[in-house]
Amino acid sequence: MEDPGTATALAALGCDTTRGYAIARPMPVEDLLTRLTRPASPLQPL
Repeated sequence: MEDPGTATALAALGCDTTRGYAIARPMPVEDLLTRLTRPASPLQPL
C-alpha cells in the first residue's frame, strides 16, 4: 500500500491489516522498537 487513498479503499473493503510506504518508511531497528511500544493508530501515518 503506497498512499492514503489505497488505505481508505482497502478499509472500505474490510481489510484491517496493511503495510507499505504509506504506513512507514524503512527505519533503523531502534525506531521500530520505539514505534512498536506506542498504541496502534490504524491508517494514520506518522
